[in-house]
Amino acid sequence: MELYLVRHGDAGRGLPGAGADAARELTPEGRKASRGTAKALRALGCRPDLIITSPLPRALQTAGIIAAALGPGKVKKSSLLAPGSAPAAFFRWLSGAGADVVLAAGHMPHLGALAAAAIGPGGAELEFRKSGVCLISFDGSPGAGRGKLQWLLQPGQLKALKKAWKK
Repeated sequence: MELYLVRHGDAGRGLPGAGADAARELTPEGRKASRGTAKALRALGCRPDLIITSPLPRALQTAGIIAAALGPGKVKKSSLLAPGSAPAAFFRWLSGAGADVVLAAGHMPHLGALAAAAIGPGGAELEFRKSGVCLISFDGSPGAGRGKLQWLLQPGQLKALKKAWKK
């Protein structure tokens, strides 16, 4: 199984007030960066069977942009990718998802914790910049400590790859 983890694009700064952070949407720059990530994923051969996303608007929008670029795909909204959710619950869901390639759109620090839990116990910290992406593979059933980090690419690296592919 392959698991692509994508951090949402830029959503600006949250405004004070109850629920303001949860309601943030992608900025024009965030949409552009998400389109760039989607193009890079397509060039890297990413073909998800399922796209799952945090229910927050900025992650939903990022997942929608990626789904549009990678072809028709089902986008499923899930609280398992909401900030603060437990990685173990996501791995249980992933084990029964019935998909060989899953793309998950979410937030920091949750995605970093999820990736760290997938590749091994204790101390690892992975930082995803906005519109960053990583690929984790599982030989068997997905779960904590069972994954192998294949790569982690930040937006600047994706942009550099895009330029190299054009040559």
